[in-house]
Amino acid sequence: ILLRLKEFEIEKENLTQELQSLKKPSVFDAKMTPTEKITLFRSLFRGREDVYARRWENLKTNKSGYSPVRKNKEILLPINDHVIKHHLQGQDPSEPLFYGKRQDFIIGIYPLLLDETCYFLAVDFDRENWQKDVQFFMQTCKEFEVSAYVERSRSGNGAHIWIFFENPISATGKKVRFIFIDCYDGKTS
Repeated sequence: ILLRLKEFEIEKENLTQELQSLKKPSVFDAKMTPTEKITLFRSLFRGREDVYARRWENLKTNKSGYSPVRKNKEILLPINDHVIKHHLQGQDPSEPLFYGKRQDFIIGIYPLLLDETCYFLAVDFDRENWQKDVQFFMQTCKEFEVSAYVERSRSGNGAHIWIFFENPISATGKKVRFIFIDCYDGKTS
């Protein structure tokens, strides 16, 4: 058992060093042009290029969600700069008005690439003590010098933490498990 623990300690150290090499700093500037903002968005939120989802709301049932965008109900549409521009603006000016206003234009990307790698992690916090969990998670990221960014959930009753990587990491690999195991000290919530 002691030998295995030592192996885990060595593996943890190696993974910590590898995480350091995967950090990606923020480069946002309020004076950026729309094209530069799209480029920055695409550099951070890298996922599948052959498909994207769009948020929908049903006012009668009070339900909402995301669905893949399709042409003629069959062909998946790829993400492009035009779609990202509308997402950043929050609407597509070419869409018709719906009860006197435009529908929100919110997209979702598919972060898991076909080779089971990803360029970012998104962690969702929405349980009763989400604020404490976010603080703890961010403190752990800070201790390991991992750049992480907090975003308040749409509902206001939770948050998302984003961690971006320069190179893709295995979505099923040890690096992803390492981050969560270390942050929660082996406990799941």
